[in-house]
Amino acid sequence: MPDLKIGLLGATGRMGRALANEILAQSGLILTAAGERPDNESVEGQIRPHHHKIQAVAVTKNAEVVFERSEVVLDFTEASAAVGHARLAAATNTPLLIGTTGLSKNNESEIVKHAANIAILRSRNTSRGIALLTLAIEELSERLGDDFEVKIHDIHHRGKKDAPSGTALMLAEAMGGAGDRAVFSSSREGSVIGEHQILFTSADEEIGLIHRAKSRKLFATGALQAARWLKNQPPGLYSMKDVFRP
Repeated sequence: MPDLKIGLLGATGRMGRALANEILAQSGLILTAAGERPDNESVEGQIRPHHHKIQAVAVTKNAEVVFERSEVVLDFTEASAAVGHARLAAATNTPLLIGTTGLSKNNESEIVKHAANIAILRSRNTSRGIALLTLAIEELSERLGDDFEVKIHDIHHRGKKDAPSGTALMLAEAMGGAGDRAVFSSSREGSVIGEHQILFTSADEEIGLIHRAKSRKLFATGALQAARWLKNQPPGLYSMKDVFRP
């Protein structure tokens, strides 16, 4: 099987660097292009992996170049750029994974339109554990019905501004009607990467679920597993749940 050619947008950010190093470290993957937004004046000339034996990859501010050189593109930039990248994905017939958070309803509607022409996976969290947790929550919510109250608590580092987190909202969405009744709470402390606690409570019993992120590498690992899967999917809008769904 030939190596998968991956393009990376948002390449010099915290997640971008984690992804670049993981792409370069895994067999069967090639980082063919790395991009950053045109107004980013701090962009370095190259992505330099931790693995010193691997050649550095030049960074471009032209997103079209990233799509032209890649079989799958990973977008970890900003919400304002996501729609334009979805448009380029459809125009170049290149599957796209959008890991950007903070998308507006209008942004999401535009992305859905482009997903009619190309496979697009959109997720606020690319952790494999969160994807599987979401599937478990879907089934729990369906089987428990309306007898249980739901609480979702997220803990992140002090620098995280949004509360509840995008992942907390995603978990609530997976619950259907139960998610509409969910009570959210958030803590911002230290350098915590991310922890999510879900508690289903009735008059007679409680069910608790916890996911703790111990390293940012887990997001990169999940995104690359999704990229391999996405390469062979027909047009449509997908989520990380689809990658792991039985």
